[in-house]
Amino acid sequence: LATQARYRAFDRVISGLLLLLVLLFTAGLHLQKRASQRLAEVNHQLAGKLDELERAQEGLRLADVVVRHTGEGILVLDGELRVRSANPGFERITGFGADGVVGEVPPLFGDDADILQQVRTRLQSGSHWEGMLWARRADGDRFPLEASLDVVRGTGGKVEHHVMVFRDVTVQKQLEDRLRELSATDGLTLLANRRSFDEALEREWHRATRHGEPVSL
Repeated sequence: LATQARYRAFDRVISGLLLLLVLLFTAGLHLQKRASQRLAEVNHQLAGKLDELERAQEGLRLADVVVRHTGEGILVLDGELRVRSANPGFERITGFGADGVVGEVPPLFGDDADILQQVRTRLQSGSHWEGMLWARRADGDRFPLEASLDVVRGTGGKVEHHVMVFRDVTVQKQLEDRLRELSATDGLTLLANRRSFDEALEREWHRATRHGEPVSL
């Protein structure tokens, strides 16, 4: 009887251990299934993020190709209008090296402090400026350019960068001057025509009115 009692106790212990092992195995399978599902979700999210990253990198590569190979000059300026970076178009147009102008006010404004102050004032009250500048190349030659400046704001509306895009309009300016000369000059005598006379008279009349001076004709 004592031996049978010991065997029954031993049997109950073995049965309890087997039941515990079955329960642990079942719980392990359940946890493994949940972990597999979670891992699958993480892999799916990671694949989506990688796809977004690849598209963003492709967009950056295309943007870099455009910036490097465009015929226009592009400058990235900080909040104080100092150069952060310049594209090869800037070097081709101005003759200045990109590394030599980093941290400086763009040489496109030349020595004209008034136009620079006008640009600063305009950008403080708005987000865009465009106009024509007479800039100076690295060799000292002056040339006309058309430029535009746009403000890049960060969180909270704080100005982080400015983007300046410009192009050399020397040929266009020469054509405009030539057309203006042809429109104001008689083709036979090469003297100023009636249009030139009207413009000069109006200009002198306004000047005399502003300064309170007489004008004679």
